Amino acid sequence: MATETWIDELKAGRAKEALDHLRQEPPSPSNFISLGAAYMWTGDFRSALAHFQEQIQAALPSNHPGDLSFGMAGSAAWCLGDSKLAIKYWRKGTKPGYAVGGANTRTSLLLYVAAVQNPEAFSMRAAEELLTEKASHWRVRHWPGPIAEFILGTASEEAVREKAVYKSTKMRSYKKNPMSWQLDFYKLLKTVASGNIESCVLEKEFQALLNVRGSEYLDGSNFFYFLRLEEFYLARQWSSHRACE
Repeated sequence: MATETWIDELKAGRAKEALDHLRQEPPSPSNFISLGAAYMWTGDFRSALAHFQEQIQAALPSNHPGDLSFGMAGSAAWCLGDSKLAIKYWRKGTKPGYAVGGANTRTSLLLYVAAVQNPEAFSMRAAEELLTEKASHWRVRHWPGPIAEFILGTASEEAVREKAVYKSTKMRSYKKNPMSWQLDFYKLLKTVASGNIESCVLEKEFQALLNVRGSEYLDGSNFFYFLRLEEFYLARQWSSHRACE
């Protein structure tokens, strides 16, 4: 029998074993992010925040914080109820030294989430202005940039969904993947922002979106990337505090 990886353990619900396994992995930027994402997955937001704060404050050349680190740190803070700290990290994440494609739209999109969930923490006007700025950059064609265009109405859902695919042969066959989940999340959030959805309908939609266990979203390599979706943790936390009246 092949030795189980931390991904197998985490997917099977053996969080302690997965975390212990990850802590013993050779130090690398990828393993560092994976450990922080695993904390998020298990709901240990305090450990996740401390983990990413350590990276951001140290800013070591061998493990320099990028937009994902700021995105995760802000998301952990948001889930702990510290909206000010979350906004601080997400703002910093809009102009990091390193970003994964998308014209640095990762944390700009998270600020849009904040504007929808808590307008007092961040205004919708500021969020849309930031997305407009990012959408004007040529790199916006890289994921998750197209989502910004969808929110702003400059790209159709169909056009963006065509881009929500992985180019590798191994993952191209998945119809449901982390990117398509992300688009579905922002599609629902855009509906929330418009005010055209009833509370109970919204909660049912969120529950359907959050019910990923045993789904194609977590199959194979999908799970590795799904763990890195800050939006999943924000949606899970928001739904847990909502009541269908």
